[in-house]
Amino acid sequence: MYDASVAIHVVAALVGFGVTFSYPVIQLVAERRGPDALALGLEAILAISRWVAVPATLLVGATGVFQLADGPYSLEDAWLAVSLGLYLAVMAVAVLYLAPAYRRAGDAARAGSADDYRAAARGIKLVGPLVAGAVLTIAVLMEVKPG
Repeated sequence: MYDASVAIHVVAALVGFGVTFSYPVIQLVAERRGPDALALGLEAILAISRWVAVPATLLVGATGVFQLADGPYSLEDAWLAVSLGLYLAVMAVAVLYLAPAYRRAGDAARAGSADDYRAAARGIKLVGPLVAGAVLTIAVLMEVKPG
């Protein structure tokens, strides 16, 4: 059962976190195409998040908890404790900050308000790469298991 959980965990991480690396590309292409395309691009990002990224990343958390309870590692392993902390931070920032910021940006694009869009996008463009860096750090820690 543990090995199956690890496989599900890895696939869910690839799907759930991997797709989020496309968000800046979608946003950039949409920005270059104008307000209508921008609104659609941001709507697509939110749909991908709602229907793909969030469910898959929640599955990552659930399988991770199972593995923590049933596997050979514990929170005494620093790499695992750090990974769990980063995962919780990534999820909190994504749900509580990034998703609402994408909604605000989309609303501004639909309304044709360039200033409101820039204000919402500024935070996304600052926080998004930090979240991506945290996700990559988790991946490295999970693979290398230092210490």
